[in-house]
Amino acid sequence: MKVLDQLEEQINQGFFLSFMNKIVVDEKKIFTIINELRSLVSEHFAKSAEPAPSEPEDTPMQEPAAPGPAVPAAENDPQDEAAARDIVDQALRKAEQLRHGADKYADSLLAGIEERLTSALDSVRKGRRAIEDRDKPSGGEHHGSSEI
Repeated sequence: MKVLDQLEEQINQGFFLSFMNKIVVDEKKIFTIINELRSLVSEHFAKSAEPAPSEPEDTPMQEPAAPGPAVPAAENDPQDEAAARDIVDQALRKAEQLRHGADKYADSLLAGIEERLTSALDSVRKGRRAIEDRDKPSGGEHHGSSEI
């Protein structure tokens, strides 16, 4: 549950893009958390597959546990593992969607910046041409001393 809380915290700390209804998150942190979640899930299933240690003989007898469903533990594990894989797969799909949305946003942002830079460069070029045209002597002017 702690790892899922960390995942939720990272998503809550993400940057919300309202026009795309997407959240931009730190990809490395998300994948680190997902890998930690995978590790915990695999540890859980590895422990559940190990035989239970036998109780020492000096412990007192306990009441027998209430009978549970007649489903062997081996049948529960694949369902739990499938559910865990489903959660991880959903998280990976969501991360991919967020990354795709962030890429689209970055592309549109860069296109806007490129457009503004092109416009500014054109303006600078026009200004330089105007200065050059102003400083060029025209053919009919006399630039010597004027006679009165």
